[in-house]
Amino acid sequence: MLLIATGLVVALMAWMALAVHWYDTAPVIRVVAGGRSGYSYRNLTGGYRLFQLSYQIEAIRLLLLMVPCLLGVLLGVPLVAGELADHTNRLAWTQGISRTRWLATKWLMLGVPLVALTGVLLAFSDWWTTRISGVTFGSVVGLIDSGLGAFGNSHIQPVTYSVTGVVPIAYTVFALALGCAFGALIRRIPWAVVFTVLVYGLALFTMVTTVRPVLAPQTFVSLTATNGFSAVLERGTPPWDIGFEARFVPGYVPAGGSPSAATIIARCENLPVGYANCLTLHHVQFGEVFQLASHYWVLQWREAVIYLIAALLLLVVSWWAVRRWRA
Repeated sequence: MLLIATGLVVALMAWMALAVHWYDTAPVIRVVAGGRSGYSYRNLTGGYRLFQLSYQIEAIRLLLLMVPCLLGVLLGVPLVAGELADHTNRLAWTQGISRTRWLATKWLMLGVPLVALTGVLLAFSDWWTTRISGVTFGSVVGLIDSGLGAFGNSHIQPVTYSVTGVVPIAYTVFALALGCAFGALIRRIPWAVVFTVLVYGLALFTMVTTVRPVLAPQTFVSLTATNGFSAVLERGTPPWDIGFEARFVPGYVPAGGSPSAATIIARCENLPVGYANCLTLHHVQFGEVFQLASHYWVLQWREAVIYLIAALLLLVVSWWAVRRWRA
């Protein structure tokens, strides 16, 4: 299975290298408006629709997000459940090898090369992301390959964040432990695969939408701020825009039983006039919440630690399940 996984990763990296070559050699079209300096873009829409470079780039990004889960399913689920199905565990246990040592040995023999393989893919992914930065799904419509280029260049954006840094390695270890734990608990490979995919997807969704935004101090920018979005730009690199939020003015402490800031916002919106005055009267401000680009590595390491702790706990679950097996 490890050889199959290695072959799939090598094939993916070859596709990524070809995508970079095709991107570099795509025709550049220059647009001049009214005789003045205009802009230029790479035409990524040549060829058949499904084979257009913009579609290929989005497909590669999706695969990079899926690789940890695929490795967890391909290697983690059969790690223990496959032994039970083939009854090869009984042979090992009758040779004087304890179940703890048996499980630890299997984990190390698979986990170490898998982490090394993920590290190679991660280094390649970081290079690929830098070369293809700015190409987004918006390119599919056709003409501008860097309309959101600044966002593409910012590694803190979710589309880039999850395939660079150190978190992909933590994702892979977590997926491997998750697949192993479900295989040990359920003892049926098909059902273990289903639960591994579902729980991994739920964990990733919860991390992106709930946990990751608060792993580092957020920056709030009121919509009435004169500098607006430029206030959170760092060397021209945009932050991660988490979304809109209603907050009380810093230093103001609402009385007990008072409505929330979001409730006050809704009430003020229903007033025919005086929306801004209503917010001021209730000491409420409305704006956008950001994670600055400089928080990239803080978020990466903290998120990786969370996943590694979860993987350790899942390994304990696997050990407990194996200990309960009848020889």
